[in-house]
Amino acid sequence: MIDSVQFHPEMTHFDESTASDGGFGATVITSFLALARAYWLERPEPQALDP
Repeated sequence: MIDSVQFHPEMTHFDESTASDGGFGATVITSFLALARAYWLERPEPQALDP
């Protein structure tokens, strides 16, 4: 999402933008990031490979 806006600033001008959806887009993004964080924190630490 960040890359989309960074490289395509016109994305914020579409009707689908989170700027005009009454907070729905922000809720979806925030929920996704919370789930991604929980998933990431549940993963075991990567182990170095022994040569």
